[in-house]
Amino acid sequence: MLTAANAAAQTALLDTFTTALKGLVPPPGSASGKFLRDDGTWDTPAGGGNVEAGRKATWFPQGSGTTVYALGLTPSFTGTATAQAVATTRFYTMCKRIGYLVTAAAANAVANWRMPNLWTIGGTRSGEGGFKMTLRFGCSTGVATATTRLFAGFRTDGNAASDANPSAGSAGMICFGWDAGDTNCQIIHKTTNSPTKIDLGSAFGRPSVDNTDVFEVELYSPPGTAQEVQYKVTRLNTGAVATGTITTNLPAATVFGSPHIYYSVGGTSSVIGLSIMKVTMESDF
Repeated sequence: MLTAANAAAQTALLDTFTTALKGLVPPPGSASGKFLRDDGTWDTPAGGGNVEAGRKATWFPQGSGTTVYALGLTPSFTGTATAQAVATTRFYTMCKRIGYLVTAAAANAVANWRMPNLWTIGGTRSGEGGFKMTLRFGCSTGVATATTRLFAGFRTDGNAASDANPSAGSAGMICFGWDAGDTNCQIIHKTTNSPTKIDLGSAFGRPSVDNTDVFEVELYSPPGTAQEVQYKVTRLNTGAVATGTITTNLPAATVFGSPHIYYSVGGTSSVIGLSIMKVTMESDF
């Protein structure tokens, strides 16, 4: 261990970190919303700042009823809005939530929360477009049905969802969810017809018990012409986390999309239900 006369001199003896070695973090030079890159340099987000500095729209339940606080988001629903009591039983029941439930068993039943198409992945010019989306929800009823399908993310079709696999159809999208035949949860994304699926592994096995698993899906698309989406998915009741960045097979920056969550039976006659806990959208536009 190298030693020096004082703390400043000691620091001067140490190297800055690299992609292979531990070390010091270099000073940013100013506190102006920069981020630290993996090569040890500070940079400014595309568009000159953080999308979070713009407009923030939010929607969340008050708890133990069907009243919500909504600012800038006016969603549509499929399923009956149902009060779900807050209780200390487990993590799921601690969350303030509203159930959107289909209580009559059907082979095409779908529970759905959706918004009109108002956002884009990146933009057609520097500093334009982009968003940060946060979705918190749980699978409420019909969870033991083996053929369920789930979509939670960004979708260029703002219409009511049908009982279809998230990877099917021609709508562009990026989502967390699963098709009827998947064992584990997936990240699924596509421009139009050819999906890419990322298996999130055994820590994200699809749920099988009603009112138990709570997921938080975060998607961040920086402003500007270099399209990418950073994702973070947390299974809040277990602590499992999955992260990554996607730069290919994404909806074009000229195509608008929206936050969308649906849960369906996958062709098996069953009830189905979602609990929605929080939706936020942040953007400069």
